[in-house]
Amino acid sequence: MADTPATAAEEELRRWAETYARRDEIVREAVTAGIKISRIQQITGITRADIMHILARAPKRPVLRLVGKD
Repeated sequence: MADTPATAAEEELRRWAETYARRDEIVREAVTAGIKISRIQQITGITRADIMHILARAPKRPVLRLVGKD
């Protein structure tokens, strides 16, 4: 049975989601590696505002709590 246009479109959306699922992580890694935001913008086409939003919502490091001995 042939795929309907809706099924084909859903599959295309799934492929897109897989491709871009790591976008924010990759952008944060690039900045950490020293790549300038303007260069990330040139390479990816992501707007500067979006890059800044990605960086602003970067996962925070977990707060470690020291627990005393009993």
